[in-house]
Amino acid sequence: MISLENYFLCVGAIAGLFMHHAVFIYGEWHVRAPKIILAHGAILVGAFGTGTLTGNFNLLKCTLWFGAGYLFSLYGSIGMYRIFFHRLSRANFPGSLYARASKIPHVLACRNSKNHIYLETLRKK
Repeated sequence: MISLENYFLCVGAIAGLFMHHAVFIYGEWHVRAPKIILAHGAILVGAFGTGTLTGNFNLLKCTLWFGAGYLFSLYGSIGMYRIFFHRLSRANFPGSLYARASKIPHVLACRNSKNHIYLETLRKK
């Protein structure tokens, strides 16, 4: 018999994989990042609010397990795809592993509106 926590962890993991391969793998989603974060946050707050107002702490626990599985598999799938399966990775396009797996270096470099300079230094490398 599978426990309730493991069930929601597995369902969350499947949902994370589905969202990456069916939705986030196509298009320019970094442009919509604030809306995506707000939507995910609203769902989480709604589940917590419902669980708290009804006194159903099982719902809160299940939401946490589902969220953990979802986020872990979503970010794991995105990282694995970018490092091993992306067209540029398969073509041995030069670049650091960290920059391949995450957009954080680009976001940090662009926070002072110098995106063109950052991209030019990458191009020269």
